[in-house]
Amino acid sequence: MGAAKPAALERIDATIWDDPQRVVRDAEAALRPDEANIDRAASLDAALRLAVAGEVLERTDVARRGFERGMPLARELHDDGAVCVFYGTEAFIAQDSGPVEAALRRYADAIAFANDAGMGWCAARLHLGRGRWYSTFGRGAEALAEMIEAHRLYELQHDSGGVAGVLSDMSWIYHREQDNPQSLRRAIESGEAALAMVDPAHQRYLANCVHHNLAGAYLASHMLPQAREHIERAREFAIAINDIVGTGYIARLHGDIEFEAGRLEQALSFAA
Repeated sequence: MGAAKPAALERIDATIWDDPQRVVRDAEAALRPDEANIDRAASLDAALRLAVAGEVLERTDVARRGFERGMPLARELHDDGAVCVFYGTEAFIAQDSGPVEAALRRYADAIAFANDAGMGWCAARLHLGRGRWYSTFGRGAEALAEMIEAHRLYELQHDSGGVAGVLSDMSWIYHREQDNPQSLRRAIESGEAALAMVDPAHQRYLANCVHHNLAGAYLASHMLPQAREHIERAREFAIAINDIVGTGYIARLHGDIEFEAGRLEQALSFAA
């Protein structure tokens, strides 16, 4: 039987899709260096929260702090589940420096570790991470293959948040093939399927991401009223959790939508 998903990660997954920035703040407070004789298990819990939130927010600096504090503790406490999560964080950090293949090798090693240990829940996270990395440098077919495997594994774990996140990422990848009507149709279908799984009252960050990616899919399909509707919803969620970085991405896409509609003054207002 594989290593169980850490209880800390179960708690993280219940909150990370609502407000990951709050998760970072709480984790950093728990890892204050002036805490004497802090419980190692509590420190590992906080380090996991920091690493996972850093990956979700695509903040290498945050993920690195969690990794550097948490990996030694995970090994010391013989917590293979936490070790597997941190292997994924290490691969994510490797994306920030060095050759492209370095991060891919780390993902491959991490996935092998997860598979050998029978940790499907961890393999799902790793395939998603590798898929996102493939997508950043234009290897769309490989990115989608990773996303499909992540989707399969998340479904086996009955992880609805994970499934919704994967579907949303797939929507964004599909929408880039703007000359392919079938891909654009899949972009909308994937995004709408993700949206149907989101609990907007408790997954505000995830709702923000899904609406943003759906707006991109509808824009690529020249369905501007739908694109505008979804980008406005994304903005509402980003404002609700004070997601400044996300608001910037949303403004950029909103400007593209207004430009496509021929509303140049409105488009320029989002570029300001």
